[in-house]
Amino acid sequence: MKNGKEAHRDAPPLVVNIDSAKEVEQIEGDRWGSAWKPLTPALDATPGRLGANVSRVAPGRTACPFDTHARADEIFFVLSGRGVFRYGDTVQEIRAGDCISCPAGTGVAHQLANPFDEELVYFAVGLNDPHEVCTYRRIRRWEHEAVLDRMQRRLDRQLDAMTIRRRTVEHVFGTLKHWMGSTHFQMRRLGNVSTEMSLHVLAYNLKRVMKILGFAKTLRAMNLASA
Repeated sequence: MKNGKEAHRDAPPLVVNIDSAKEVEQIEGDRWGSAWKPLTPALDATPGRLGANVSRVAPGRTACPFDTHARADEIFFVLSGRGVFRYGDTVQEIRAGDCISCPAGTGVAHQLANPFDEELVYFAVGLNDPHEVCTYRRIRRWEHEAVLDRMQRRLDRQLDAMTIRRRTVEHVFGTLKHWMGSTHFQMRRLGNVSTEMSLHVLAYNLKRVMKILGFAKTLRAMNLASA
């Protein structure tokens, strides 16, 4: 049986410096995984207590699956870098200085990801609950799902991309579809369809220019361009 001094010497430290903490890394495939340094071994030794760590997520990786917690609240404080916080149906860019709260028992899943070019580092606090229940979203992948994944990562890096699209090109394609009618393309095979689409775009551009400049100025501009 150990005496009091030996037991105290073998107990987990109450003070841990981040530089001396041993890093744990969990990487899966090309997208998933992160590394973290546990900072509260004296609390981690007893289930049911708070725990804290400093985590880092490499560029292009997601820290964990899209999950919900039944019992354990989580808090994340971004120390450096940028990332994306996904909460239910919302996606929000996060940066150094942001504090993120993920309450348990809501049924709303959350996820932290790093679609940017610099490392995301954050301080995480949560409950070390042995009775915790995590629920992960069921994933059904289409054979070309990787294409959608790449598109989603581009959108994550440009959160206003769809807003810009709606303001610039959506009305153009809506007009073209209206002109083309319910059957859309009349031609078949890629080369023919490409030519048909080019003619539609040319017609749209000509009508747009004539609307802005008028027929006479448009004709003069065309004559100058062909001279």
